[in-house]
Formats: sequence, C-alpha cells, structure tokens
Amino acid sequence: MGSCNKKIKIGVSSCLLGEKVRWNGDHKKDRYIRDVLGNYFEYVSICPEVDVGMGTPRETVALYGTLENQKIIGKKSQTDWTMKMKQYTNDRIFKLSKENLCGYIFKSKSPTCGIGKVPIYSEFGSNKIKHGHGMFARSFLKAFPMIPIEDEGRLHDPKIRENFIVRVFCSHRLQLLMKKSFSIGSLLKFHTRHKFLILSHNRKK
Repeated sequence: MGSCNKKIKIGVSSCLLGEKVRWNGDHKKDRYIRDVLGNYFEYVSICPEVDVGMGTPRETVALYGTLENQKIIGKKSQTDWTMKMKQYTNDRIFKLSKENLCGYIFKSKSPTCGIGKVPIYSEFGSNKIKHGHGMFARSFLKAFPMIPIEDEGRLHDPKIRENFIVRVFCSHRLQLLMKKSFSIGSLLKFHTRHKFLILSHNRKK
C-alpha cells in the first residue's frame, strides 16, 4: 500500500465502475475492478464521449482515417466530433499531468478508450479496416509512456492482472521517491530493491 495507507491513484473508464455512460445508456461494470482493486486504488473516472457532449444514450461513433491521423464520426448522422475530441483530449491530458496517476484501465474496443484493437476504417462507408488505439487512449499513451496501462478484457487473465498490479505499485513507489527524497543514492537503492522484479519484465527473448 502507498504512503500513510493512502490509495494509489489510477485512471479508469467510467463505464467500468458502473456509471451509465455507454452509447445505449447502460454501463459495463467490472466487479473485480470496482470492488476488489477499488480497495487499493483511488479511481479518476473518465468518459471522453460524454465529456465532449455526445450525451447518453447517443449515436454510436467510429474512427476513420489512418493509424496516425484519425477522425471520430457518427455512424448514421456523419457528425464529425474530431475537433471537439482533440481539444478535450489536450485539455484533459494536461489536467491529468497534475494528478500523479500510477496506472490506467481502459475500456476495450472503445473508439476513444480502446487500446490496440479498435477498428479504424479507411473512409466513411469503406470496409477496409486497420486496428489501433482509440483517439483518447492514443494521446494518453504518447503523453504518459511510462504509466502502466491495461484494458478490462486483458485483466481477466491472472498473469496479466498480476503484472499490471505490480507495475502500478512500483510506479507509485518511484513517484514517492522522486517527490520526497530523490538523489542518486536513493535511486540506486530503488533499483537494487526492485532489480529482480525489473529483470523479470525485461528478459531478452
């Protein structure tokens, strides 16, 4: 546990906590995330689609373009939310930089929050698909490459779940070190203390 038994702060997609923010007005509550990990983590709840004003319930949206240059557009109305989402993402990530997050759990396959498996269509009406990150998740990963991230689907795998939890706690300890008593000596002590743990996650194949 963190210093003074405070919970460790991580980001999470709002729907995974049971908030009814999905396109159909429902949620995707994950009891393990909310009720078990919630004993150790303080959640910063985020839903980019609601935050930009899409509303609940709402029209579904999808990503169009390339892996590096995406637009987020309503599937039926063709409403283009790209500029609003980019502005929101920039503002939200700036605020998150002040939160000292030690991890993030994203909603899988979401056009804003999915990591790695989100369909990106080449153009509206096209069947040509590539897979990448959601628009918000992609920017988050670029801004915070060292923060441990996962999605709720992968956390169902016990090994992946354990790996994520360990990385979050290590991230928290490193943050405490950097804020309170940073020196070359303290950094060496941190590395010595976590040496075999670090090596276990960086083995050469």
